[in-house]
Amino acid sequence: MSGTSGGRKRGARSVIPPAEWLVAALGLCVVLATFGILLHSAVTSERGAPALTVRVDSVVPGAPGTRHVMFTVLNEGGTTAMDVQVNANVGASGAIDTRTLSFDFLPPKSARRGVLVVAGDVDEGQVKLRVSAYRE
Repeated sequence: MSGTSGGRKRGARSVIPPAEWLVAALGLCVVLATFGILLHSAVTSERGAPALTVRVDSVVPGAPGTRHVMFTVLNEGGTTAMDVQVNANVGASGAIDTRTLSFDFLPPKSARRGVLVVAGDVDEGQVKLRVSAYRE
């Protein structure tokens, strides 16, 4: 063995090809842009209480004698809501059925969908949904 490794002589300087410099520069731009976006988001984000709303999307037939109430709960606020409780009053004025569904968490600017199964023949007009509680 002659004292060289990999076919290079000792003390020889390797030349970095221009394509490698270009890829390194693009990588640096991506990293700097990512840090810039994160910094901008941290400085300008709105930090308010969760702003929760809930709406009925549809009521569809389920198993015989039941309906599925499809709904969406939205958090348009600036912080996460945890243990979100959605209450539903379903039915005509004479026979009100109450249901509750909970969501573990609802991040800011996000939505979650849920389904409540109710007995009887109900339509969207007979479903009243509201958010009853959450933790910050």
